[in-house]
Amino acid sequence: MSETTPSAPAHLEGSESAEPAECISIAHRRAGDLRVAKRDVLCFDGIPGFPEARRWALVAHDVPSVFSWLVSLDDPNLALPVVDARALFSGYAPKLSRSVLDAVGAGDAEEVVVLAIANLRHQPAVVNLSAPLLVHAGTRRGVQAILEEELPVAAPVPDGAPSPGDAAQIESKPQR
Repeated sequence: MSETTPSAPAHLEGSESAEPAECISIAHRRAGDLRVAKRDVLCFDGIPGFPEARRWALVAHDVPSVFSWLVSLDDPNLALPVVDARALFSGYAPKLSRSVLDAVGAGDAEEVVVLAIANLRHQPAVVNLSAPLLVHAGTRRGVQAILEEELPVAAPVPDGAPSPGDAAQIESKPQR
């Protein structure tokens, strides 16, 4: 990955080491046997469509990519491909309401990472800029914001940005 390539928000990804008692272990259908330090768990009050999935971990893609996987620790069948929307789309600055920022414990929009859910089966890959996931790295809390402004729900990944692009990558999975 080049230095100019937008990358996953590393400060949200899991730690390299933790004592077993401080970890959550899950046999995930997509990620395989996954061990996540409790301090790295991201907590959502339910993402629309997945109300029971409240604990998540951000896991790097198994091939070099701007995409990461938001892996549910409550549902071993659920993992969402995500991308740091502000890194991938220059000028993307969604208007975030005070209630959304309060939900994650943020004082302002600069304190949150804005992740867009991707559809990797669509060619080219597209991302939802209208309903981003907001995560505060300090509180580890997240929320899906349904924005009032008109933004695309299926924005193509910009030309030149690394994209999964082929069937082999679409079938890739979170890194173990």
